[in-house]
Amino acid sequence: MDFLLNKHQARDGILHVLAHSPSINISMLQSRLMSDCKMNVSQSTLYRLVSQMVTEKVIVRSKGNLSLNYCWLLSLESFARGARRTVHKVDAISQSIPTSEGDKRVISVMSLMELHAKWSMLMLALTKTVNDTNWSLYSSHPWQFAQHPFLSSACFDRLLKDRHAFQALYHAHPGLKDPQSLGLLQDSQFLLQSTDEHPFGETVYLLTTINDYVLTCDVPEAVSARLQPVFRGMSSLNDFNEDFVIDALTDKRELEIQIVKDGKRAKEVREKIGSYFG
Repeated sequence: MDFLLNKHQARDGILHVLAHSPSINISMLQSRLMSDCKMNVSQSTLYRLVSQMVTEKVIVRSKGNLSLNYCWLLSLESFARGARRTVHKVDAISQSIPTSEGDKRVISVMSLMELHAKWSMLMLALTKTVNDTNWSLYSSHPWQFAQHPFLSSACFDRLLKDRHAFQALYHAHPGLKDPQSLGLLQDSQFLLQSTDEHPFGETVYLLTTINDYVLTCDVPEAVSARLQPVFRGMSSLNDFNEDFVIDALTDKRELEIQIVKDGKRAKEVREKIGSYFG
């Protein structure tokens, strides 16, 4: 049934089909989604998604046929080039990882977008430093684990493919308590739980531990206030207002990531997160 299909999966399917079969009508698109992507999308759902993507200028419609917008593809290609340059910095950021017990390093960033990019690079770099494959994570906002074009992290996909396992805890905003209904990451190695509490304090935005390492980022009240409109009135992460998301992620604000090698603290964090999983 198509209502069980995550709308972002369907959008990805549409992009896949049009990337390989440009200038086709909506009936052909529906057939290709089934044959190429194994996606059973109803015609009404498909019309709605295509209309949205035309409005967003991702797709162009000409004489009843659909194609990807060439200008959108060029901007995506430019973004990909920048992303590849960022990926190449993973080895460089490895130098920010402390090697001695008690050592701490601080990395400055200028937005939540940069924070998430640096955080992902640090996580990937840590996998080259330690043998442990079990991670514990806490996020004050569930979007860290969202399957969303602006938010989902390829970093998690990479780590899961490398057989790393996660216990991930997030603070549940009203209406966002059930991970399975939110379109969040679902994987047998990725255990996800919500809590009404702030187990590490209200200012902690992200907290990650692997082996003896602890990564932490606190955010000031002003940043938290910018995030509130994103979650207000939501019952699903599919309800994201993307304008609010982009504004919140790109708002210029100096933030810090702290990474410390502290076995005792790492153990305390792991046990506290683990206590929510029973």
